[in-house]
Amino acid sequence: MMRLKILTTLFVVTWVVLIGRVYFITIKSNEQYEKLAENNTIKKEPIIPVRGIIYDRNNEPLAVNKLGFVVEVKPHLSYRSKEKILDETLRFVASQLKEFEFEDLKKRYKKLDSPYNYENVEVIPFIPYENFINHYTKMSLHEFLNIKPTALRHYPNGNVASHVLGYVSKADKYDRDIPQETRIIGTIGKAGLEKYYNEELEGELGYREYQVT
Repeated sequence: MMRLKILTTLFVVTWVVLIGRVYFITIKSNEQYEKLAENNTIKKEPIIPVRGIIYDRNNEPLAVNKLGFVVEVKPHLSYRSKEKILDETLRFVASQLKEFEFEDLKKRYKKLDSPYNYENVEVIPFIPYENFINHYTKMSLHEFLNIKPTALRHYPNGNVASHVLGYVSKADKYDRDIPQETRIIGTIGKAGLEKYYNEELEGELGYREYQVT
């Protein structure tokens, strides 16, 4: 009789524990698991703003942005087993854009590619809009290429008042205490008005959310 009571008690306790655990997972932890699932399927990609234009008192532009494109190649193609794919991809780029040599593109790719890098490798940092737009459709459909719009700072008056205007360049290790947004944008005013008004000129980051399937 005592043994039966002990077994009954253990049975009841076990079921109570199981029911409590199921309740915790399905009800209490539901919000946490929903967030985890969303983080696994919804990715955020920053949208880099176009830098603001600097005008003189007569409303003439002193610093503008020249529109263009960046050409990137998928990473980890410099391994011997995948070098043929890399060569075919870069030869395709060189055949479309005659101003770029295959050897130079490959040298740049191998310099930037790394086993620890999982981002696309930038083989052409900037090509003007008018030089690329006729090739955009064909190149953007290539399996191993990624084409991104970008902008390059341009000063219509050349070196006139360059000491006042200053210039922009890529943010580097010497640019300390700069906001994370500036590091994502990648460029920063280094001198003159470009530096003094950098926060206002660089604008605000946007974000694009997309679902990973």
